[in-house]
Amino acid sequence: MSGRGTARVARSVLAGGVLALTGAGLWAGSSAAAAAGGAAVVDGGWWTSRPGAAANADGSLEVGRTPEGIQSLAAVHVSVPAGSAPVTLTLGTTNGQTTHVLWVCRTSSAFTATQAGAMAAAPTYGCAGHVVLSATATGFRADITSLVRPGVTGLAIVAQPDAGSLLPLPYTYVFHAQASSPTPATTTTSPPTTPTTAFPPPTSPPTTAPTAPATTLPPATTVPPPPTTAPADNTFGPPLGVNTGDAPSGEGKPWGRLLVLVPLCGLAGVGSVYGRRIVASRGLLAP
Repeated sequence: MSGRGTARVARSVLAGGVLALTGAGLWAGSSAAAAAGGAAVVDGGWWTSRPGAAANADGSLEVGRTPEGIQSLAAVHVSVPAGSAPVTLTLGTTNGQTTHVLWVCRTSSAFTATQAGAMAAAPTYGCAGHVVLSATATGFRADITSLVRPGVTGLAIVAQPDAGSLLPLPYTYVFHAQASSPTPATTTTSPPTTPTTAFPPPTSPPTTAPTAPATTLPPATTVPPPPTTAPADNTFGPPLGVNTGDAPSGEGKPWGRLLVLVPLCGLAGVGSVYGRRIVASRGLLAP
């Protein structure tokens, strides 16, 4: 290592110049935001001239600067659905140090996400209209709505000179990037209605049963009321004991004779009983 490189490392150690920014689950959060329909970081890479640089196992990115210029450059692809605004880019820090200035610029060349790529292969970028990442209590944040367009936009994160220090020191940030935006409202559009030709409905056969011919019934026969007086030729004859004048009383009428004979028989029986008692009382007849 040259004396210049050794001095550079010494200054970094003395100043505590390696700062780490991490965001737990930020890549996962970006994927969740994309699934929900908001803005999200699709992927990212970083390129560096730092000696001994190696890929970060957790996929985190790195930016850094030395007094001579940019040492590490990071870039991300941000997906933005139409209608998403505002769009925010967030970097989270674990040590609370946010003393350096970082810019967000639009890339001007295509790039493939790479870990610890060569600086010569880093994408180009233009910082006209750049956005400054503001320090917060937990890291950095910036509204990048002016830099993105609906679809996928490439953005470079560029470390700026340490203007507040009389003796600029190298610094490095390792971080995950997350983009977010409100989920755009969805409008449901009904498909166009295809005009249809109306046809008359099919004619159904009549459901009324055929009417049977009416049957004319003969007029009802009026039954004459029963006579209120007995007919002249009464078959059964006059009532018992009634003399109609056609024959002598009791003649030809057996019932009439009974009315006479029964009392006579009764008198004869009574007379016979009294007669026998009289004869017996006189001793003329054995009892």
